[in-house]
Amino acid sequence: MNNSLIRKLRKEVNREIITTIRSFCEIPIASQMLGYQMGLLKNESKETQGKRFRPILCLLSSLAINGDYKMALPAAAAIELIHNFSLIHDDIQDEDECRRGRKTVWRKWGNNQAINAGDAMHTLANIALQRLFKMNLSPKVIDSVFFIINNACYQMCEGQMLDIGFEKKWNVRLPQYLQMIRKKTATLIQSAPYCGALIATQNRSVIRHYKNFGANVGMAFQIFNDLSGCDGSAAQFNHFYSDLIKKKKTLPVILAFKSLESAQKRKIKEREMLSLFKESDAIQHSRRIGENYLENALLELNKTGIKNPSQELLKEYIKKGTGYFSQGI
Repeated sequence: MNNSLIRKLRKEVNREIITTIRSFCEIPIASQMLGYQMGLLKNESKETQGKRFRPILCLLSSLAINGDYKMALPAAAAIELIHNFSLIHDDIQDEDECRRGRKTVWRKWGNNQAINAGDAMHTLANIALQRLFKMNLSPKVIDSVFFIINNACYQMCEGQMLDIGFEKKWNVRLPQYLQMIRKKTATLIQSAPYCGALIATQNRSVIRHYKNFGANVGMAFQIFNDLSGCDGSAAQFNHFYSDLIKKKKTLPVILAFKSLESAQKRKIKEREMLSLFKESDAIQHSRRIGENYLENALLELNKTGIKNPSQELLKEYIKKGTGYFSQGI
């Protein structure tokens, strides 16, 4: 994989985000909290920034279509800002104390300031999008990008509502789970290549295929995330059990529970959970579902008829970024 290009795109995204933060954060605590969440404070390691998966998807898609990514930078930055706003609020709701190897924003500054930081970051996403007006783009394209990204943000909020609602349910079915992750995770990921394509071309067929590509990547991303670190060990099954204790309904848990009655699900113990996973094909079934979405994503790219190094890099990048290579597939 062309890691040098990925690093270059990552730096471009960071530069765009820093420009936005510095232009509008007038008090030190605002720039400190936002810079901290984004991993952009002085002397911080790259690991504190996260993958930058979504914005790089946006830029690579644009690059593959017309050989340029510069005009897509405002959209890429906005998508990453929305992603991080959601993480700040998600950490508060789940009471997670660590993210990317350090304290979460709420743990460091308290709930009230973390809510402020998340709200500010959400607003900055739309401010970042304003830079699209400085590009040589039609008003129709700019309007479409604004709508796609803001709609994805709203869908993400609905997905979070469903996810939290599932904590009170024991009989969550596969279609319900798929609807939840489509809203919570996939729609924002979909917006990245979708907007990259809209900015790069007027070819409706190409745009449609990149949109479908992104939707499938988003579904695969969450499913492989549910399986992250799965090596078949007792420690991994205990991880699934820990998710269950927190009332999280991940795909392997939903599939493993398929044959149990509600009363059994409520009373299941850690040792029983381990046996249940060993006896069922929940992990293998989950992998197959994720693999199918990834195959469909690659098929959508092939349907565009675009063949160049950037398109091939995009194919490699989603396999790595979704966690496909770490699943032993």
